[in-house]
Amino acid sequence: MAKFFFGALAVVCFGLGTAGMVVPMLPTVPFYLLTVCFAARSSSKLHARLVRTRFYRQHLDEFVQHRSMTMRRKLMVMALAGGSMLLSMVVINHVAMYIVVPILLAFKAWYFFARVGTIHNA
Repeated sequence: MAKFFFGALAVVCFGLGTAGMVVPMLPTVPFYLLTVCFAARSSSKLHARLVRTRFYRQHLDEFVQHRSMTMRRKLMVMALAGGSMLLSMVVINHVAMYIVVPILLAFKAWYFFARVGTIHNA
């Protein structure tokens, strides 16, 4: 029963992560990380399949393996996610967005540069 539950959570998180690629304010990477965690708990075959995907290797592997990213990757994530958040703020045009989005951007910048390690290329 628990394996089915974790498998269902993995599928839901994968769907949300994929939707996050096109929906502003919906994060992608956290949902994909949760997908891998839930998949690992549900099925070793499903986990192995997810880890072999090109998307996983390209975007998540270095973070999962080393709990760090290259500076280029950090800046790219900040630019893409920050741009979509700022676009959401402008499109929605509500006073709450003008308060919440800058706070989220500041928190995200702090987290990425203070808490996530930086891999220095040799």
